[in-house]
Amino acid sequence: MKDLLARTQVWRGHLAILLCLGFISGSLVFEAGLAQQKPDEQVRSRIQELMKEKALPSFATAVLKDGKVVYEECFGFADMENRVPATPETMYALASITKPLTATGLMTLVEQGLVDLDRPANDYLGEAKIVAHVGDASQATVKRLLLCTSGLPDHVNFFYAGESPQRPPMSEAIRRYGILVTAPGEAYTYSNFGYGILDYIIERVSGKTYPDFMKKEVFGPLGMKRSAVFVQPPPAGEVAVKYGDDRKPLPWCDFDHRGASAAYASLRDLARLALFISKHPLLDQKRILQDRTIDRMLQTTEPGIKEPLLRLGWTVLDHEGHRLIHASGGMPGAASRIGIVPDQGLIIISLANAYNVVLWEVEKAAFRAYLPGYAEKTKDKKPEASQAPQKFIPPAELVAQWSGSIKTYEGDIPVQLAIAADGNLTLKLDGRSLMVIPMPAGLEDLNLGFRSGVLTFPVLGNIRTSDASRGRHILVAFLRVRGNKLNGHISAASMEYKFLFPYWAELSKNGG
Repeated sequence: MKDLLARTQVWRGHLAILLCLGFISGSLVFEAGLAQQKPDEQVRSRIQELMKEKALPSFATAVLKDGKVVYEECFGFADMENRVPATPETMYALASITKPLTATGLMTLVEQGLVDLDRPANDYLGEAKIVAHVGDASQATVKRLLLCTSGLPDHVNFFYAGESPQRPPMSEAIRRYGILVTAPGEAYTYSNFGYGILDYIIERVSGKTYPDFMKKEVFGPLGMKRSAVFVQPPPAGEVAVKYGDDRKPLPWCDFDHRGASAAYASLRDLARLALFISKHPLLDQKRILQDRTIDRMLQTTEPGIKEPLLRLGWTVLDHEGHRLIHASGGMPGAASRIGIVPDQGLIIISLANAYNVVLWEVEKAAFRAYLPGYAEKTKDKKPEASQAPQKFIPPAELVAQWSGSIKTYEGDIPVQLAIAADGNLTLKLDGRSLMVIPMPAGLEDLNLGFRSGVLTFPVLGNIRTSDASRGRHILVAFLRVRGNKLNGHISAASMEYKFLFPYWAELSKNGG
């Protein structure tokens, strides 16, 4: 699932990229003479098409079969200004592939008996507490933070170098955004902030900073020498430069959800991670988790919630008759993906230092090349056509005048909502009349609609908290019907991909 902010961006590219072959070396097990073998043309040609189509600065990919690298190649430049080519050792921003790394680190503490997945997350947070606006905060367990079923809404908060404000202490971030907008276990909602709270739990339990813990307990033992969590801008030349849709360099950024987004790693280090999670570690890797713990990570689900969804850091689903374990990440200047097909010993890894690329296209090309029968099975399949948005016709229980408030860390804001039988919607926020706006094609799920008991609508307007005042934003409401109440959250979504701030909202039916 992509972040709401990512789904509301329109990406484009305008620069031509040169091709640069990767170097075949390092500590992974390689076939003899592999560097001289001709790489699979299906994968290479698909990457070249994407490089040209999206004007990508660079692209790095590797395919492993039965623990051996059968294809590895890097294209373009990690740093276009200084003509630094991408290599298999180039460190890329991983975005949400940070999540399975954080989960791996946390599970080492679980094995040591220092963290109990079934205990409330609040038991590990000191004075900073998750607050339940619906349900019971004691049911927001550590496990549910990992599964994204705790009730926390989606959240993004970028702190770019050279800009203000700076990242607040996690205790303050939790005070502002540690809110449950659905009951724990009620729904799956992708939550960066949940993984930010997990990295805070790691710090409090281990006595180490999150970057130091990951270095000493995960990256080091797994031989991931080109991996790190940076909390300060890395030295020049240390990592691939992130590029925006205009192909201008983006500044380094920090987060209040480091455990969801802040890791960097090279192509070969991600291969090491994938081999470890596949339970086929390299000889020089320490077994930091028992096999049964890895199974627990990949098998744990939330009863009653449909798949696919996040397990303990990873997503596991059935794809064309094969069990597929995968993780992906995306944010401005970064795209990453790991796909593992255990029954075939197949691993595909892709990295780019731009966001406007669908890495799944490369993974599918690798499936066609290396997965027996896949090409024949999928050759006649066509992508599902997107359906035209239907006119919003509200159910009878929604047609009413509603009034209530949005609760922010700086105080409550009065809200009035009128829903007419013909589908017209009128919203007033703090006495200001705001306009519901249509979303672009492909983003119909964010348009005005009523789906699975949740009323969704985007609004041209703003919330005047100090956080949301950092930049231009729109509002997106997600309100669930609960008898004569509508409640959930209204989020401030940055137009420049700097933040997505959720605020609890509750409205009552007038006269209800």
